[in-house]
Amino acid sequence: MGDFSSLNIAYTGLNAHQKRISVIGENIANVDTPGYHRQRVQLSPIDNHSVGLITGVNRTGGGVEITDIARMRNQILSEHARHQSGVASSRARTADTLQQLEQTVGGLNPGGIHDQMTTLFNSFDDLSGAPEDPAMRSVVLQRAENVAQGFARTVSGINQLRDRTIANATDTVRSINSISEQIAVLDVEVAGAIAVDADPNTLLDKRDLLVSELSSLAAVDVIQSEDGQVTVSLDGQLLVTNGRANSIAIETSADAALGALGYGKVVVVGPGGRELAVGGGALAADLTAIAQVIPDGRREIDAVALELANQVNAAHQAGVGLDASTGLDMFEIGPLGQLTVSADVAGQPEKVAAAAAGSGQLDNTNARLLAQLADIPTGPLGVLVESVGTMAATVASATGSAEAAQAASAQAESLALAAGGVSLDEELTDLITAQRSYEASARLMTAIDEMLQTLINRTGLVGR
Repeated sequence: MGDFSSLNIAYTGLNAHQKRISVIGENIANVDTPGYHRQRVQLSPIDNHSVGLITGVNRTGGGVEITDIARMRNQILSEHARHQSGVASSRARTADTLQQLEQTVGGLNPGGIHDQMTTLFNSFDDLSGAPEDPAMRSVVLQRAENVAQGFARTVSGINQLRDRTIANATDTVRSINSISEQIAVLDVEVAGAIAVDADPNTLLDKRDLLVSELSSLAAVDVIQSEDGQVTVSLDGQLLVTNGRANSIAIETSADAALGALGYGKVVVVGPGGRELAVGGGALAADLTAIAQVIPDGRREIDAVALELANQVNAAHQAGVGLDASTGLDMFEIGPLGQLTVSADVAGQPEKVAAAAAGSGQLDNTNARLLAQLADIPTGPLGVLVESVGTMAATVASATGSAEAAQAASAQAESLALAAGGVSLDEELTDLITAQRSYEASARLMTAIDEMLQTLINRTGLVGR
């Protein structure tokens, strides 16, 4: 019976090493599959033993058995990579929003509001050279109208950027809900596979990939239970639990501070209506942009428009028009900060106050004072330049932060990949080892078979 026992040992070796080769082939085939973790066949010796009344325990080897097909995944490195992915996604989205805001404002680019304001002050200077010329006065009013329209276009662009960001946040929430549903479905399949002792590794890889994608959209907490299922939550709100998914939503409500800009408060709420604090990912960046970044940019532009209106109006009110009118405004500020040419002077070039009070209508003193506002550091142009400079520094800082976060994310992903990714060199080495082990087991079976053939066919022929 010893030879039959040895035959079984060889047989278990063939089965085990054949499975090793199959798993190695699976690894090689999925070397470029996103989210795939390499697998390893875990082997263990089969320990046969019997207990005799006199001899006691008698142990004999029983060959080899497969105890597990392990998924080579370092949980700490994977979670770190997932966290860094969320940070990188958030900072990249913030930098992108700031860059778009900077482009909308236009900075000091030709054709922007800085250029238009400069042209307005130049027209005051031109008027000082010919205060009696109605055409020059009409040019001043046209340039003032151009400035008002420039601010209106800028504000409109900022509002459109906010609308686009709200649309992005809404799409992101839809993606979160969709991914949560997919994770819940996979959770049920994973639990089912584990319950029947089937291999869940492929399902786990798919689920991990979805969890990573979800983490790039929002900072979620993930807890894995003993049955293989995961609990995914956002600010305490369960997104996935026990194979079921819960949806979140975007809501808009009134807000006093934002209402002054014509905006509403945009928040994410759970199924019960509770506002959720989104701490990271692209969604957090969008919500911050909607609530702070874009409104702050709008306030900066409104502040420049208000400074322009106040300083120009103060100087203009002190002057005298060609028709002896005085005390008139050049600009008006609407309830939402809109800058327009004042009805006091709109379409009435004779009311442009180029002269100083008491100096006659053909005096140019006030026109020169209006032109000199362009050179005052605290004047409207100075306020705009300071605002643009601050914005440029913020954009540069955000861009640098996003690049650093992306580099950190790439490094974390590389470490996680090194721990769980497929290395062709390593797989080929393992393949050679498994192949030699399989060949050795086959050779052992052949040798035992030949021994058995001799035993069966030649027993009793000795001496004949």
